[in-house]
Order: sequence, then C-alpha cells, then structure tokens
Amino acid sequence: MCFAFVLDPLVQIMVAISFPIASVIMIGGAFFFMLGNSEKAWKTIFNAGLGYVIIQMSP
Repeated sequence: MCFAFVLDPLVQIMVAISFPIASVIMIGGAFFFMLGNSEKAWKTIFNAGLGYVIIQMSP
C-alpha cells in the first residue's frame, strides 16, 4: 500500500477545516488593527493566508 493512500484521510480533513481556521485567525488579526498594532496584524493575516494556500495546494 502506498504511503499517500494512508495519509489521504488526514489531508482531506486538513483541507476541509483550513478555511474556518484561517478565517478565525484573520479576524484575530483584524482585532490587532483595532488595537493599534498594525505590524502584528499584517503578520498574522499574511501567515494565516499563506498557511491556507499551502494546505489547499497539498492534495
């Protein structure tokens, strides 16, 4: 059995939950904007977006 077939259910779960998790993290970044910490806000939003794209490209 191929190693990719063994990990397929895990990858599918990660792809399915990546959007809600990235959305929550980006909303948290928006709160940093409201608190006046724009550098941390951009870093948080960028990292969440980058993580989302990488997970979506994994399959």
